[in-house]
Amino acid sequence: MPDFLVDDELQCRRYRPSRTPTARLVCFPHAAGSATFSVPFASALSPDADVVAMRHPERQDRRPEQPLTDVDALVDQIHDILLRQPPLPVTFERPHK
Repeated sequence: MPDFLVDDELQCRRYRPSRTPTARLVCFPHAAGSATFSVPFASALSPDADVVAMRHPERQDRRPEQPLTDVDALVDQIHDILLRQPPLPVTFERPHK
């Protein structure tokens, strides 16, 4: 399993860490949601899938943080976190109706 830096752990959560990941699924909760939205994905996918749940500011352990008002800043943060991970094929999941 890839190691996160301390700040990364606040922004990401792995509910079922993979010891031998071959691909990564990055999950985003809906606007008012939390990272636990990704638990069904982590449970349903192969143990080789590295399921990374993103956490929004002001949710769960990030509750004390100020909200981000610039989506570009949020994208930059997520991009920086993913660049620190070992390279794997990546798929992004976003909530939809």
